[in-house]
Amino acid sequence: MDGCGFFVEIDSIKYKPKNEEIIPPDFKSYDTLTVTLQYLDLHHEIETYCFSLTPIMEKAIEIISIDLHE
Repeated sequence: MDGCGFFVEIDSIKYKPKNEEIIPPDFKSYDTLTVTLQYLDLHHEIETYCFSLTPIMEKAIEIISIDLHE
């Protein structure tokens, strides 16, 4: 693992879930998955240390619910 954690792309914008620990293990994949997501836009950025010792700021969301898209 590269330390990046998981990101969500919504309308071509990348977000970092503040509470990514609630993402079920079946969803944690290097492949792209299409999901149905309820979320709250937190309207601020959070730090992530993806591939770097220097923090990178990403737009933050809080996941309310997540299900596989059917």
